[in-house]
Amino acid sequence: MTAKDFGGSHEQSSARDHVPALSVRQREILYYLCRGYHNKTIADQLGIELVTVKMHVGRLFKKLHVNNRTAAAVRGVQLYAGGQRPRTEKP
Repeated sequence: MTAKDFGGSHEQSSARDHVPALSVRQREILYYLCRGYHNKTIADQLGIELVTVKMHVGRLFKKLHVNNRTAAAVRGVQLYAGGQRPRTEKP
């Protein structure tokens, strides 16, 4: 599984199990959030600007119905347990 796998379809038995529609980039950002990466490190890994990461993080908070990084990471793990490094990560 890669960061791009975050967001696949799952059976939905309750609102908590609902998988929000996330863009590929948002799934990549969530992948790194779940692993405790800082915004600057995420930006460096994905080759994007820090402000862009911050924008995606803010949108993730809204889509995941959370208010902080820890809650987003917990929600990400609940939704998309597992996962390997995305191909976009630098060694």
